[in-house]
Amino acid sequence: MQPKLLLLDEPTAGMAVEEKAGVLSTIKEMTRQQGCTVFLCEHDMRVIFEISNTIWVIHNGQVVTHGNVNSIRGNETVRKIYLGGKN
Repeated sequence: MQPKLLLLDEPTAGMAVEEKAGVLSTIKEMTRQQGCTVFLCEHDMRVIFEISNTIWVIHNGQVVTHGNVNSIRGNETVRKIYLGGKN
């Protein structure tokens, strides 16, 4: 069908680590082959960091920040909210 936009709501929820890797691989391959944009809503930051180019962080309905993986990973507020204060 060659979509231009793919919306995914927590596609890896409830999956084992091995299963998540397969889903992420499929999404990456699809975007590479078809050039579509993926809008992904996900709470697992490891998944987000693995697959994203640009990340928008929302907390309590408000945008906290947005940027690339490195800027989000290093953001103090994001670390407190989603990463438990860890780097």
